Amino acid sequence: MSMKEINRNNHTTAHAISVAAGVPYSTVYKLEHDQTTFDKCSYGTVSRIAGLFNVSSDIIAADDEFSHFRDEMHHQLKRQGSKLFLAACFVNDLPNQYYRGGWTLRALYTACLCDYLSDLVNEPRPSKYDRIRSLYYDPPVRISDRKDCNGPYIPVFEEHGILEGDVFDAV
Repeated sequence: MSMKEINRNNHTTAHAISVAAGVPYSTVYKLEHDQTTFDKCSYGTVSRIAGLFNVSSDIIAADDEFSHFRDEMHHQLKRQGSKLFLAACFVNDLPNQYYRGGWTLRALYTACLCDYLSDLVNEPRPSKYDRIRSLYYDPPVRISDRKDCNGPYIPVFEEHGILEGDVFDAV
């Protein structure tokens, strides 16, 4: 979601957002005029703007930042293989780290990825992600490199409102 979309959808201005969110006008202006992106802003800036419109920080930063995150996860999976990737996620407790940091979409995506891979390698799903598993995105969030991707989606992701078609698509 871009700053232009936010302004257009909410019938507001950069100045009004700056004042209401407590974010410097110059930052909002640069976001609005594509001189910077949300992924280059501090978490505090993104969360204040997201909070102003009652949406998740992940959704605001999703277009730029989440696609980079997803790509990196897929490349790590390709390099490490399913079992080593899972071990690293569990040891580093990645879903809970993201959740505690306020990155809800990252947390849920990583928990779903861990569940999906656990099922593939016949390992039990860890109960420490049950709190994250209770989350659901409505409307669903389409996660795909292809804009025309209309399914099929991976069921463990789809159960949580994340429309992911392929986690092994790293080139």
